Amino acid sequence: EIPAKYWIKTDAKTKEEITKFKREIRMALKAEGNHHPKALKMLWKIRCSENPTAAECGTPE
Repeated sequence: EIPAKYWIKTDAKTKEEITKFKREIRMALKAEGNHHPKALKMLWKIRCSENPTAAECGTPE
């Protein structure tokens, strides 16, 4: 378990920006051939099964 003193509270806008940034990184790694498309799709399914309302869950890439 991670001690509470290490957690940083973020607002909704920051969380959205982080999510967008992570998606951009995944797509860049895919374009460079560093991430296998099937693995990305599998991980997308896992993320969306945990949070189906996430913005990325409407468009698998």
